[in-house]
Amino acid sequence: ERMPEPLTSPEPLGGERLKSAKSRPIRTLHVDIEGGCGGSSRSLFELLSRLDRRRIQPLVAHRQMGPMVERYREIGIETFHVPEIVSFAPRTSKSGRIFLAKLPQFRRIRGCLKTLSRIAKDHEVKLVHLNHEGLFMLAPSLKRRLRLPLLCHSRILIQPNFWGRWLVRTLADWVDHMFFISSREEDHFTALLE
Repeated sequence: ERMPEPLTSPEPLGGERLKSAKSRPIRTLHVDIEGGCGGSSRSLFELLSRLDRRRIQPLVAHRQMGPMVERYREIGIETFHVPEIVSFAPRTSKSGRIFLAKLPQFRRIRGCLKTLSRIAKDHEVKLVHLNHEGLFMLAPSLKRRLRLPLLCHSRILIQPNFWGRWLVRTLADWVDHMFFISSREEDHFTALLE
């Protein structure tokens, strides 16, 4: 039996322009702490290489130059080297010392935010993905500046200390959705919020 034809409504004024805007792929910006030397960068590449490019057009901003930059180029994904990208992942011990040692890098955070914001606006990005929980310090300012959905990937068991709770609370307050590599990391993250 033949299915009935779908109902159609008259084209609204300016319909061609609206139709072309709807048919364009969604642009996403993925912020990476590396350029392909570590597991998080390789995981991001595997994820982005499988996207349907008719629906999603990813852009990658990375802190370090590395082998993934060339691999992205080969599959037609545009990348941006942003050496000012700042990250901080709490450790079991000496997190305070590590934080103090990174203070000179944190002075560059304003330049990092300016560059990421310009990339997002110039390319009409609709969603920003922080590819590592250590990028948590960027979340509040990116959210305020861009007013776009913000996602974050969490791949580790975050340390249950002052620094880890600061990271978790910041992400919980500013990120729209968290992704975890397993329920173990998700349960641990949730426990740190209590």
